[in-house]
Parts: sequence; C-alpha cells; structure tokens
Amino acid sequence: MASGEGQIGGAPVARTRRFAGLVDRRLRLGPPERAWLVVAVVGFIVMSAWWLTRNQRIPDWDDGAHLLDAVVAAGQIHGLQFGALFQTFNQYPPFGHVIGALGILIGKANPLSVIMASNLVFVPALAAGCYGVGTLAFGTRLAGVLAAVFALGTPMIISDFHVFMLDPPEAAMVALSVWAILASRRFDRTGVSALAGLATGLAIMTKQTAVLFVAGPLLVALVRGGWRAWRGLLAFAIVAGVICGPWYIDHFSQLQAESALLSTTSEPGYASRDRFSTDSLAWYFWNAVNTQLLVPLALLAAIGIGAALRGCLPRPRRDDLRVDLLLGGLIGWFGVTMLIHKDPRYSLPDLVYIATLGTGWIATIQRKRLRRALSGVAVAVALVNFFGVSIGIGAEKLITVAGHLPATSQNFLIYYSPYGYPDGGPQSDGNVPALMSALYREGYRYITVEDGPIGYVDFNQPGLDALAAMDGLAQTPAFNPADLGPRGVMFLLRAPVAGDPPACAKLDDGVGVYVAVGNASLPFEAMKFVCPYHHPALYSRTAPLPPAIAAYLETQIPEPWRSRIGRLLLELKAQGIAAVQFDYASANVPFFAFTPLHALAASVGVPSQPFDPTAVKPNDAFLLRHVDGADEPPPCMSFPDGTGLYIVLGYPLIPFPNYEFYCPTRTPRKYPSSTR
Repeated sequence: MASGEGQIGGAPVARTRRFAGLVDRRLRLGPPERAWLVVAVVGFIVMSAWWLTRNQRIPDWDDGAHLLDAVVAAGQIHGLQFGALFQTFNQYPPFGHVIGALGILIGKANPLSVIMASNLVFVPALAAGCYGVGTLAFGTRLAGVLAAVFALGTPMIISDFHVFMLDPPEAAMVALSVWAILASRRFDRTGVSALAGLATGLAIMTKQTAVLFVAGPLLVALVRGGWRAWRGLLAFAIVAGVICGPWYIDHFSQLQAESALLSTTSEPGYASRDRFSTDSLAWYFWNAVNTQLLVPLALLAAIGIGAALRGCLPRPRRDDLRVDLLLGGLIGWFGVTMLIHKDPRYSLPDLVYIATLGTGWIATIQRKRLRRALSGVAVAVALVNFFGVSIGIGAEKLITVAGHLPATSQNFLIYYSPYGYPDGGPQSDGNVPALMSALYREGYRYITVEDGPIGYVDFNQPGLDALAAMDGLAQTPAFNPADLGPRGVMFLLRAPVAGDPPACAKLDDGVGVYVAVGNASLPFEAMKFVCPYHHPALYSRTAPLPPAIAAYLETQIPEPWRSRIGRLLLELKAQGIAAVQFDYASANVPFFAFTPLHALAASVGVPSQPFDPTAVKPNDAFLLRHVDGADEPPPCMSFPDGTGLYIVLGYPLIPFPNYEFYCPTRTPRKYPSSTR
C-alpha cells in the first residue's frame, strides 16, 4: 500500500494527504507517516498538560514517593551534589527521577512540572521506539505508525503518564533500546551499537527490571552471529556498562536486600507463593486483558502473535525480526512472572513487543481495503481509550462469564474502562495542593500529617509529603502533638458529624480535611483549626461539647465526688492494692473523668497505670463505671446519673456477669456479680 492511501480512522484520503503533507513540509519530517507520529505524540502531551491543569487530587502512594524523590534529586542537582545524587538509594536507579528533577529546576516545584518533564522526554521515546521497531520488523512505515498509536492508546500508558511513575519511562527506554539493537544489524554497525548501549544503559538506570525486557533481542543477536561482530558488541557493552555499572556496583548489597524482600510471600501486594502455578503463569495475561490493554487491544495482540508464530515456525528466516520480538516479549513476561511479588505495571515494558506484533500483521495485509479498514479499527480503539481514560467518559463496560475464567478468580472481560490505572479523568478531591500553597503564604512552614485509613488513597502520607515538600512545608523537626508551634500545622481527616466545625476542604467522598494548630493531642472536638479560606482563619467548634469530651477536658473532678473517690483510693492503698487502672470507655463524665482520675490518684499517692486492661495484675484494681440497676450487683459508690463505681481485682477482660467485685468499704469486701 502506498503511504497515506485509503482511510485511517475514517478520514478521507485527500484530506489525510493534504494535512499530513502540510505538517511534513512545515516541519520537514520526511515521509507523511512521521508527520502523523508527531501529531500523535504532540496530541498525547497536550492532553497530559490539560489533564494536569484540571486534576487537583493528592498523588497516590507510589506517585507521591517518586515525586518526593524528584524533589530530593532537584535539590542535589541544584547544589551540584552529583555524587550524592548517585549514592542516594531509594530502591530505584536515578534516571527517571533526574528527568523529573529537571522539570522542577526549569519550571516550578509542583507535580505538573515533574510529570510534564517525564512526558516531554519519554512519550516521544516510546513512540519513536515502537515506530522504529515496527518499521524494521515489518518493512513498512505503516507498521511503525500503528505500533506507536497502539502504545499511546494503551489505557495504562495513558493513565500512568498523568502521574509520575517509573514504569512508563522504563517502557519507553526499552522501546528505544530494542529499536537500536535491531538497527545495529546484530552489532555489525558499530556506531548504532554504541547508541544501543546508551539506550539500554539508560533503560536499566530507569528501573532494574529493564534488563529482562531487552534480553530477548540481545540473545537473538548474539546467537545469530552478533558474537562475531566484536567491535559493535564491545561498543555496546562499554557504553552500557559505563552508564549503569557504577550505580549497580555501589548499591549491590542494598539491591540484594531488596530482592530478598520482594522474594518473600509476606511482601504486600499481588503475591503468588508458587511461581509455576497456573494462577502465577496466567497472572500477567489476565492483567493485560483486564487492566493494561483491555479486550480490543489484547485481541489485536493475540492475532498478531499468532500470525508471527505461524510465519516464523518451524524454520524462521535468519533476517526475520519477528523472532526477536517474540523471544523478547516471552523473556520479559517470564522474568516478571518469576517475581513472587506481582504488580499490574511490572509487565508494561513488554509493550514494545505487544504493540509491534499487534499491529504489524495489519500493515502487511495484501488486500488494500482490508488493510485500510483494520488500520482504522486499530486507530479508533486507541482514540476511544485515549479520550475515554483522559477525560473519564462513560462507565466501565465488560462481558460477564459464567463461573470464572481459567487460572483466575475473575468472571469478566473488560472491553472499555474510563478509569485507567491508577487514574481516569481529572478530579478535584478538595484541592489539597492549593490548600498547602495557601498555608505557606499565610506563614506556616511545618506540617505533620495524620495518615488516612489503610487503603485510603485520597489521603496518603507519601502524596501529602510530596506536596508539602514542593510548597516549602517541612516535616516538623521534633514532633510534639501537644505543641505544634506557631508555624506548624497538622492535616487530618474527619467524616462530618453534627456539631463539627466546618472543614477547610472536602474530598470527593464528602470526608472533611482539617488543619489543626496548637495542641493536636486534644480530642478533635476540642482542637483549634486554621483555614486560609475562612474568615476568621482561626476557628474551633462552637456547638456544645459532647459530655464525654467535656469530661475528658475537665482538670479536676467536682466535689463531693473528688473527696469520695479520693478516700476510696486511699482505702485501696491501705488494703495493699499495688496500682489502679481506670476504664477509658466509661470514664467519660465530669465526676468520673479519665484524666482527672489519674491526677487525683497521683495527689493521694496511689500509683495509676495507663489504660491497658491486659496489664492489670492480681494485686491491681480496675475501676469502671456501670449502670446501677435493680438486676445489677451493688456498686461500691453510686453516681448521680444512675450509674455506679465498680472495682475488679486482676484481669478485667471477661464478661461483666462473670466478675467478682471488690469494695474496701463493704462487708464482705469481695462479692459476685449475682449478689442481687
């Protein structure tokens, strides 16, 4: 097929040619296919920029951790501490973080600068790598363009380039490496071999697992005569070794320790105890179908892999590069499958093989109409994914199957999803980044974060730490929740309850974000808050305090209960009780309040323990408040609200009806709960 013929994505032939030719002439890009490649890359990056200007959500755990690493790297580069840059170990090599750091140094310290720097470097790299591999492997630039479109239309790629993760950069550098390795003609071209070494070294300096994904083409090149081209092979090895060797040698012991951790079944996440179980072997297949690619692209890939196998077997030609792609994808898949700890992103660098094989068969179809139609289908699927995930259009569409799919507990196939992985369309989610910037402008400089509930991605420590660091808010040097200092604040979450003060911001699920000042060790109802958006900015609860909180805040038990309880404590001491402990749950009224009880015990010389029922010994007394009813045992002291004071000696974590009570002012002093 002549380049530009037919319809691609439904565009008329003449209009397609005119537009591609115009871009081609203006930018002098060569063939029209390259112009379309530029259009795809620029469109992808523009959409990322739009998404980032609309998204106000807190970065999730991994995204936040990598953003924080980029902030640290930017500081090291700015201070010319290049030794520290490469000596710092944060689990990953530094190349991806360095690119993010350059975004901070050129632009501003915010997620947009970091993520756009990653987009500007790695999106073109991914597209160029797939284009080059497709063109070389199938002998037509259409194959290259379709491979690049496939890659940029992959839901996980779209989503992951909206955050700062290392897997898309790793996939991009692997794509460039594979292109350069294939273009070296099995190391026969020394200059290109050196470039392949450069790309491979940078890929391995992006993430450790990159070596698994470039191993296939390297192995095929060596087996098919590359070992004889010693000049090119040496150029490749020297350049790659110089780039990545020093860092891996310096951090060898740390990498060993990390590898041991990830090889244990106690590591959280998607762990598989048996590497060779059917569930383990099929894990990344179903991950591709339902998370990474979704059904339409997975179907194109399956057809392409089947066509490549049929064309290569049983005796492939020596110049058939589909062998390199098949083996490269297989080794990459097998390598990450053998890791006990599994993650949906880990197999993403296999994308260069999947995208190329998944579209190359279309580009080589002899029938023009069929070739044009299927090319249009591939582009249309990529566009649907691109706009659907980027904007968050519609709802997830899936096919439910009876029972479950083979080698997985899943019972569905997803053919469209607007959610991406990890994010779909942009979200507001309280705009906590803007709140942090406003606090900095108000003069606050130190921040402490009360981490959200486990699994609560919208309010997580790494993401908040990264935003704080970018806004100039440092972690409180010596954390003392009772005194945050004049320039310190604490961020915390609170589901709305009647009587609460207004939140400074609200997450999309309605949970409030509060910023505490002063004493953050107090109960929430007694805290003081600051919000730059409120007038006045400093505020606290105005509704009456709940009785339990009011009791907690009492500094002294009122009379006559103070004297009565004091005398009771002295009686306990006189009868040989070693220490007392007060029930936290029932010590919530002014005449029996937890904190004043401890102060009262100290004032009469009776040792009191922190609340821990398991620590109560046989010669210790546990004091609790309970309903004084007709069917209840008599209390040691009656309170005005219809409750009474009960004393238990020894271990108290048994049902109330099973207690044997003790009262130093009664006869007999010990009595069962069934006295009445």
